Amino acid sequence: MNEVINLLNSHRSIRDFQPKPVTEDQIDVMMRAATAAPNWANGQQVTII
Repeated sequence: MNEVINLLNSHRSIRDFQPKPVTEDQIDVMMRAATAAPNWANGQQVTII
């Protein structure tokens, strides 16, 4: 089999995120960035949960 295909098939990502406190200022910055970013239709529709 192709070497690239072998590499792709054997690749694994393991993410082990640890909880960290988030300040109100950081939340405000993230909310402003999320509402300013365009979507695939080049609009600015936003749903934040």
